[in-house]
Amino acid sequence: MTCATGSQARMVVEDSATPTFPDTAASLKYEFLSETLTGRQEQIDVSGISGSRERRAQALVDGPEDISGDITMYLTPVDLDTWLPRILGGAEVADVFDIAETLPEFGVLLDRVATNGTGSTFAYKGCKVSRCVIAGSSGNPVTMVVTLIGKTETFHGEAFPASPALPTGANSQPYVFHEGSLTYGSAGTYQYNAFELIIDNFAEARLENALTAEEICATDLGVTLNVNVPWIDTFAPDYDIADITGDLTFTKDAMSTIFQFGELVQIKQAPNVAGKQQIRWPLALEARLSADGLTPAISVTNDSVA
Repeated sequence: MTCATGSQARMVVEDSATPTFPDTAASLKYEFLSETLTGRQEQIDVSGISGSRERRAQALVDGPEDISGDITMYLTPVDLDTWLPRILGGAEVADVFDIAETLPEFGVLLDRVATNGTGSTFAYKGCKVSRCVIAGSSGNPVTMVVTLIGKTETFHGEAFPASPALPTGANSQPYVFHEGSLTYGSAGTYQYNAFELIIDNFAEARLENALTAEEICATDLGVTLNVNVPWIDTFAPDYDIADITGDLTFTKDAMSTIFQFGELVQIKQAPNVAGKQQIRWPLALEARLSADGLTPAISVTNDSVA
């Protein structure tokens, strides 16, 4: 008996509302750390009174199916080029990615290794990004978790496509925490030992008279930046300041990624003394469209050319 190990798993994504897996010309292959994408079908119990306490097998009927889950990967300049349009909605224009009112559909093909005939692949179609969390801490690579909602899950008993190949250039190396910098408030550039950027599209599956979603709808936009900074004289004057712009930037050699925020609204939270160690300030910021309506809550400039 052979072993099915996660190290052998593979993933490709096809940017199409009707992906035709395996399509080696249109698919993009990604390295990832873990995934929880799956279909969960509800079972509806239609049991009545039948003269027995026992539940009859035929009293279960299929209910709606929820297709959702997370994909976790390292944050790389080359991957951002293709994931940012799925996260924000807007297509790239000269390295700039902006918010759009609608999100594009795409498909995900996962090879989960164990063989059934010629292969063990699962296809997820009609996917959209509901939520994205980019996070990091001192001494570690920066990670990105995308939460997807899809329309259908299909088991494919066919071989995983041999191509495309994984990117191998310098732009495929992940950003590391020390390559980031935060600009905010009167102090300018901040020191910090952890951050979390959350982009939430509040996607909802529209279920009508069918077992699968008719549509995935982005209903809102929330952008939150949580940063753990030292409570020192340089940063303390920024406590509870008025709304102000800012940016989170990552730089690797000649490459860079800039998350530019419209107006950062500080969610007031005072620092606490947890003991004799350095006092930390949990700086919580919500990014919003600027008061003049000209600067979006978030815009990303991603220069992935090494």
